[in-house]
Amino acid sequence: MEAMEWKKPLRDYAEAMGCCCEEQAAMEKYTTFRAGGPAELMIHVQNREQAAAVLKKAKELNAPLRILGRGSNLLVSDHGVKAAVLHLEPSKTPFTLENNCVTAWAGENLSALCLFALEQVKSGLEFAYGIPGSIGGAVYMNAGAYGGEICQVCTQVEVMDFH
Repeated sequence: MEAMEWKKPLRDYAEAMGCCCEEQAAMEKYTTFRAGGPAELMIHVQNREQAAAVLKKAKELNAPLRILGRGSNLLVSDHGVKAAVLHLEPSKTPFTLENNCVTAWAGENLSALCLFALEQVKSGLEFAYGIPGSIGGAVYMNAGAYGGEICQVCTQVEVMDFH
């Protein structure tokens, strides 16, 4: 599908949902390697409600879509991304704690989660502190270091299917 057919309606919808959008967003600003050409449309979401709504609209419009967290371990072509990029950003209320369990949004920084857990729970995520990236990426790849893995501390995951 031509970008003209999906870009404007998707951007208008995302902005109405409170998302910030950029056309021809330089991917080098969003990757740890600081490389990559522009994304046709970058949509910044800060919570699951925004993400779910934009994913649903992108599917309705048959828009090509990619998901981006913190951009670690990501190489983007200098030709850019011929799609909308859903950028999972940190939220205004990153973590909640209930019964010694922390709930976090996929776009949060993994190291920030580790610090929160250290302050509130005291133990469990020390192995992950130096791992770059977002919580969503860490869960997806089962990130690990120093003998620990995310699967050892993660008890529940909410998944959004956009296919």
